[in-house]
Amino acid sequence: MKLNLLVITSLALLTGFSSCMKEDVEDAPLQGSITGKVRLADEFGNILSDHEGVVLTTTGDIKGNTNYAGSFLIYGLDDGTHTVAYSKGGFGTFKKFAIPVTNSVNTELTGIDTLGRSSTTAIGSLAVVANAGDSTYTFNCTVSPSPDANHQRGIRLFFSRNAAVSATDYEFTPNQKWMTTQAAGSISGFAASNFYNNGFSRGETIYVIAYGESWFANMYTDPVTSKKVFPNVNAASPSSVASFVLQ
Repeated sequence: MKLNLLVITSLALLTGFSSCMKEDVEDAPLQGSITGKVRLADEFGNILSDHEGVVLTTTGDIKGNTNYAGSFLIYGLDDGTHTVAYSKGGFGTFKKFAIPVTNSVNTELTGIDTLGRSSTTAIGSLAVVANAGDSTYTFNCTVSPSPDANHQRGIRLFFSRNAAVSATDYEFTPNQKWMTTQAAGSISGFAASNFYNNGFSRGETIYVIAYGESWFANMYTDPVTSKKVFPNVNAASPSSVASFVLQ
């Protein structure tokens, strides 16, 4: 009788333990994942053959890495929306926001994102010329190392009413950068209406600074500040700040 009682008790305990395990598994969330593809490019826009080593970091500091082909998988993600930051030494950082993730479902990012190498272009001797005849402005600067037809170098301008204007503290930057094949870079025909349309007024002093920028800018818009971020400018070697009075 004692033996039978022991067996029955043991079976009851085992059944109860199995039941608890089943409930725990059913209650545990089946987390989601994100897959996608990234390609790397040099600062002149040439696509590289090896796309390995890009680190992708999501909300909660969960990481993934690209393989040689640039494919990646990030798993173990909670249900909700996630930010994904792409980074690799020498290539700046790119971000994508509000990526939806659902438990037990994979979110595949469409298209191929390109992460460009950071610019090595240094800008010097920035000067502004006001062309009174047609209400345009010309911005002249020097560019190094010297560019050529196969190695064009980008120039990006940032404007502000603040003399401490920079690539991270500015009020206006044009949608495009300018590519030059000569060491003496010149941006001409810049209409005064560009400033009026972006909140500047006649008679105001506007400060401008120029940065070198690679072919792929890795630009994204920060959802908190609504300001465009340019990770691939050469932050170490911008021009000096120049100024002019808006006519």
